[in-house]
Amino acid sequence: MEVNQIASTSALLENVAPISSGKLHDNTARILGKIVDFYHLPDWMQKDAHITRGYRAETKSFRACFHSLWYLHNESVNTWSHLISGTAFLAMLLWSFLPALHGQYDIPAGPLNAVRCQLVATAICLYLSAFYHCVSCHSFHVSKICLKLDYLGIVLNISFTWISAIYFGLYGHRELTRWYITQICICACITFWVMLSPKMDGPQTALWRSIAFLSLGASGFAPMIHAALMDHISLKNFPLFYMITSTILFLTGTAVYVTRTPEKYWPGVFDVWGASHQIFHVLVNIAQISHILGLIEALTKLSEISN
Repeated sequence: MEVNQIASTSALLENVAPISSGKLHDNTARILGKIVDFYHLPDWMQKDAHITRGYRAETKSFRACFHSLWYLHNESVNTWSHLISGTAFLAMLLWSFLPALHGQYDIPAGPLNAVRCQLVATAICLYLSAFYHCVSCHSFHVSKICLKLDYLGIVLNISFTWISAIYFGLYGHRELTRWYITQICICACITFWVMLSPKMDGPQTALWRSIAFLSLGASGFAPMIHAALMDHISLKNFPLFYMITSTILFLTGTAVYVTRTPEKYWPGVFDVWGASHQIFHVLVNIAQISHILGLIEALTKLSEISN
């Protein structure tokens, strides 16, 4: 292939300079981080035709996948949004072991560890998500495996979100707390088992995946309803404002993701910035921050009572 032919081929690519060697080898393209449009992707990577450009080509190389962290493509925001936030939650976890955190409060070990468990679950969820989005262009097989890890992180995070809320909301009612935490764990296992099915992958089942995750999330409202109906349990122990805020953010993000808004209405405009999945990631981050703030408020109240 002559130089001018290679340059013409390279015009289909973004962020890649024309190659002056004899042939455009796939390995060379992978190292350079080839960016292609939707119609130059293999079938298994064609998930959203409304995102028309900015795709990484199939790399079949973890090195090339990790190299893609350092140039712009349409998974950059998805990867970095959760990589940065996951690191922030991990930093909060490490900070929780510093004496300066406790200040004037003598924080009981149990409630503090409940917050730490939530931070661990959140960080794992975000890191698994970032890892999946980073290596999703590797190959069909690797992408499928890492997608299941992403699902595992989501299930883990939803579960611990409710477990931590139940721990504080039903604090002092041990048997009831154990009962509802057990129910959440059972629902989480069932949800992940359903997610393992290959039929649950792909854009055509995005709605059903969302329903499965939302059903798991909805199961966490049972102890709150129980508390509202019982005279000896107060809803005040639940960080209600923050829980409602995070729930609204999760639902909004899910609606945006499922409906493919805004790229569905303006194809090609939100290829790299502002796509539905990116909006979903940002709203998830804010929701997680809201939940952690609620747990900190509940932790502070318990500390004041114990003192």
